[in-house]
Amino acid sequence: QLANSGSSSIDITGWSFSGSIKENYTDPDPALVYFSHSIVDFSQSIVMFTLTPTQTGTLTKGMYYYDIIAVNYSKVPDEVYRLLQGRAKVSPGVTDGYIIDF
Repeated sequence: QLANSGSSSIDITGWSFSGSIKENYTDPDPALVYFSHSIVDFSQSIVMFTLTPTQTGTLTKGMYYYDIIAVNYSKVPDEVYRLLQGRAKVSPGVTDGYIIDF
């Protein structure tokens, strides 16, 4: 959920979202996988990012880097925000192939 410093939802009209996973943050594009996203609740500024089982199946055991970016195209110049970033640990799962821990 996107919120301002006062914890109020912000207007995400005109915003774009993207995210990806790479083995090293300095690796050139294309990334190993790209997150899909959907706006779950526009009025509350809730955006959900997902990976499919096929996408996670392309990753092998190890540590990766990820980030989630938002671009506000309604401002001039465009405002770019890194919403999340960090390391993702991929490990074998018992029930469903590989699991990603953020």
